[in-house]
Amino acid sequence: MNNSIFIILLLLNLNISCRNQEKNQNNNARTDQARLDQDKYLNNLNKFPSSYVDFFPKQVRGIYGYDQSIDITNECIYFYYYSLKNNEANSIDSSLRNEAKNIYNAFDTNIISIRSKSIIHADPTLEEFYNNRDITDKNYFPIPYFERNDFSKIGITDSIYSIESPCGLTKDFNIYLLESKSGQFWKGLKPSERMPTQWENGLSKGICVNTKNDIIIYWFIIW
Repeated sequence: MNNSIFIILLLLNLNISCRNQEKNQNNNARTDQARLDQDKYLNNLNKFPSSYVDFFPKQVRGIYGYDQSIDITNECIYFYYYSLKNNEANSIDSSLRNEAKNIYNAFDTNIISIRSKSIIHADPTLEEFYNNRDITDKNYFPIPYFERNDFSKIGITDSIYSIESPCGLTKDFNIYLLESKSGQFWKGLKPSERMPTQWENGLSKGICVNTKNDIIIYWFIIW
């Protein structure tokens, strides 16, 4: 009887030990993956001058994704960081109302959007010319046209994009423009014939917030 109890206790201890070891291995694997993800994000972000991306998150956390282009043949350079299911969306939205240079709704028909060559090639109907538009301090400054990304693999099925929007996002997004200025900010980019006069080249950066679905998009774009 005593031997039977001893064997049972031994097996239980071995089972618990194996489970703890497996748990520790899983935790270590997640930690290693998180470190790799962080390093990859920073390596990509550091491809750009710090003044272009100084308002981006310094650490990746939660559910996120990002998109970038450094190909001048695409006729624009950009980096977008998507923070998804972010419970700070409401507080960030409130704080940006006092910080932003301009505020637009994604469905504002007056928006001037920078559309990459790849997206125009995929859908020529998206090409639009704004060279008859004037830009002043009280007018609309260029922002990106956000190309569709599939986040279903990381569990995000909320609607982010809309083909009916002049910037590619749904009507639930507020767009906070932090900075926009004309000029040459990336070597090799040719002046765009689609953009307003004296804005054929330029830089724009800001943050989009969707408080309904807790989504924040940090972005900068150069054309």
